[in-house]
Amino acid sequence: MRFCAIVYLVVVFNLMVSPSYAKSFCRDDVKILVVEEFFPFIYKESDGQLSGLDVQFMRKVFDGIGCGYEFIYLPWKRALIELEEGRLDMIPIASVLKERKRFARFSIPYRNETVGLVVRKGELDRFRFKSLTDLIRDMEAPDYSGQKIRIGNIRGTYRGEAFEELVRDEGTKNYFLNVNHTKQGIRMLLGNRIDIYVEMPATVFREARQLGVRDLLEEHPIIIHREPVHFMFSKKTIEPAFIDQVNEQIKILLEDETSHQLFGSMALNYEPIL
Repeated sequence: MRFCAIVYLVVVFNLMVSPSYAKSFCRDDVKILVVEEFFPFIYKESDGQLSGLDVQFMRKVFDGIGCGYEFIYLPWKRALIELEEGRLDMIPIASVLKERKRFARFSIPYRNETVGLVVRKGELDRFRFKSLTDLIRDMEAPDYSGQKIRIGNIRGTYRGEAFEELVRDEGTKNYFLNVNHTKQGIRMLLGNRIDIYVEMPATVFREARQLGVRDLLEEHPIIIHREPVHFMFSKKTIEPAFIDQVNEQIKILLEDETSHQLFGSMALNYEPIL
């Protein structure tokens, strides 16, 4: 009888870790946000096929657990609403925020995100600040050219608490202009509609290279924000047991150097979250 019990437990365990068991947690294909032109993480090839570093990683995760998925194009801010309402199942590239925990669950981190500043080539001397504190000072007074600084930032993105306070502050928030995607941010910068673009410099420069304008931009030396990012799931549609399956697959991919091959310096060594 004891032998039978052990065999039974082994069979149950094998079922739990198999792709078919994971499939039972996704009743339908998982609906995943993809934003327009977030190169090199999410973008369309010239033939219209969806590609990018994060797309490759997501495919490996969901193929690994045997779960179907569907990529849905939405603006970031709209996607947060859809996730909260349960009409979207997952958003990648997400930071863990207190207000999001009300309607979302998070995977373990899968890579790092580093946010900095990009300016027009030759204008670094115009922006001599070395910290966010200096940036606030410069925003509150005209620069040497007599113009106030205009800063572009993709709406709805999280750039760290210090930057969030800057955007919310009544004295400085009017200096920020909303940007919908990286290509638009580059065009606004080169068209003198903004003076500084807040984004991951690696993303901006790869997109600028595709547009043939890489030599017209340069990176400011200060870092605005650096942190690991996660998959964010809707509490209305995704159960914790499914996220456990996703986490196990992420750990497998991180341990076999897959993420290092994909993300390079943005790769994340797995560390358990307390």
